[in-house]
Amino acid sequence: MKILKFKNKQKYKYNKKVIIKDLILLLSVGIHQFEKLEKQRVKFNIEITTDPNLKPDIKSIVNYESVINDIKRLTKKNHFELLEGLSESLFDEMFKNKKNTCTNKIY
Repeated sequence: MKILKFKNKQKYKYNKKVIIKDLILLLSVGIHQFEKLEKQRVKFNIEITTDPNLKPDIKSIVNYESVINDIKRLTKKNHFELLEGLSESLFDEMFKNKKNTCTNKIY
């Protein structure tokens, strides 16, 4: 086996992504009374891009499982009148950790 060492590591830096696709959760969302009575299915598609300049260590890894658990925890205990409020809360939760960049997308 031959081990390759890059002389110019800067040339090979790239953004790392965590993609969560088609996560469907039941949550309380809506402004009308009938919407507040029963939870609704909401589909999440999230793309998180990390800073390529982060050093590769265990603290700099974005764990998709912890992101999903954060979403579940946030949506389980709160009612959101609008999906926009839900997405703002999710962004706030994700940006608590500064290693995520502003290229997070929620579809």
